[in-house]
Amino acid sequence: MKKLKIGLIGIGYIGCAHVTAIRRCPNAILHAVADTDRQLLERKKEELGLEKVYDNVDEMLADPEIDVIHDCTPNHMHLELNRKIIQAGKHVFSEKPVAASAKESAKLLDILGENPDIVAGVNHNYRMNVMVQDMKHRVQSGEIGRPRLVYGSYLLDWLLYDTDYDWRLEKKFAGKSRAVADIGTHWMDTAQTVAGARITEVFANLETMLPVRKRPVKNSASGEIAYEEYQIDTEDYGAVFARFENGAFGLFHVSQISPGKKCRLDLTVDGETDSLYWNQEEADRLWAGHRGRGNEYIFRDPKMLPPETLAYTYMPAGHPEGWNDAVYNNIHSFYTFILEGKKTGRDKPDFATFEECHYLNRLTEAILESSRTKQWIRLEDE
Repeated sequence: MKKLKIGLIGIGYIGCAHVTAIRRCPNAILHAVADTDRQLLERKKEELGLEKVYDNVDEMLADPEIDVIHDCTPNHMHLELNRKIIQAGKHVFSEKPVAASAKESAKLLDILGENPDIVAGVNHNYRMNVMVQDMKHRVQSGEIGRPRLVYGSYLLDWLLYDTDYDWRLEKKFAGKSRAVADIGTHWMDTAQTVAGARITEVFANLETMLPVRKRPVKNSASGEIAYEEYQIDTEDYGAVFARFENGAFGLFHVSQISPGKKCRLDLTVDGETDSLYWNQEEADRLWAGHRGRGNEYIFRDPKMLPPETLAYTYMPAGHPEGWNDAVYNNIHSFYTFILEGKKTGRDKPDFATFEECHYLNRLTEAILESSRTKQWIRLEDE
C-alpha cells in the first residue's frame, strides 16, 4: 500500500488531535511537525515521540518527501500558510477557517484554480461522525419526508468568566466574528451536510455579554499572574434565523458562555412525517420522533447501518465512538481521496472543501451584516 508522508504545522491542542488521527491512518506516515515555538516543539517532540521537527515553516515546505501538510495554526495565519502550502505543490488539510475573511478565502480559491492537482480539505469534523452520516442518509433518502425545519445550537462554557482568556477573543487573531465563526460554522456545515442544501438567507442578532475581560499578564518582579482589562468587540452569543435553498426554515444559536455546556452541538430536522435529532455529547445515537407511534433511539450498530454509512464506524455496538473518531474519519477520507487520484475540482468528496468553507465565510459575514442592520441578508451567487 502506498502511504502519504505528512507534515503538520502548529502543535497546540488541535495539532495534537491531528497527530493522533494521522497515526491511526493505515495510508499515511507522520513525517514531520513544525512550530515556531521551539520550547513547545521540543516538549511535544518528547511527549509525542516526534522524529522530525522544524522551527522554520519554509524549511518544511521545501522538504521533498512531504506529500500533505496540515495547517493547525491560529486563524490569522491561515491565508498565508495555506497559500504557501499550495504553491509548494503540497496537498493541504486546514483547520477552519481556511482564511479569516471571505475576501481572503476567495484568493485561496483562485490559487487552487491555478494548481488543479492540489487537493484541499478542511477539518469540519462533525459531519464525519457516523450518526451524522446516518442522519444525512435518512433525510436525503426521504425517510422523514421533505425537511421543513432545521434547528439546533452549539453551546460551550469555556469563556464564561471574565478571566477566561484565549487568542480567539482578540479580533486581530480570530477575525471579526467569534462565536459564529468559531462554532457557528461547525453547526452550519453539519446542518447543510445533513439537509443536502445550502443556507441562502439569514437574520441574526449577536450579543457581547462581557464587553470587558481580563487578560493574564505575568508580574516580572514576583512571577505571579496578574490581570489587565481589555475591551471585547466580538460576540459571546448569537441567534440566527435561516432559510435553506430546499425550502426548509432554520434556526440556531451559539454561545461560549453557557454554564455546564461543554461541547453541545445539537441538530434537529423535522420532516413531513418524522423528525431526527443528534447531539454531539451523545454522538453514537439518534433520536427519532414520530406521530402515531412511540418515539425511539437509534443506536450506532454496524450490523444495522446501511452501506452508505458503514464506512464511518469501526467498533462493535456498545463501544461509543465520538469526536476523535470523526476527526479520524475526516483525515482518513482526505488521504484516501488523494490516493485514489481524485480532484476536489472534479470529484465530490465527503470532507469539507475550501469552496464550502469560503461559503461559510460568506455566511458568517452575512450574519454580521444582518445583526448590524437588523435585516434579512440573502447570499447571491458569485
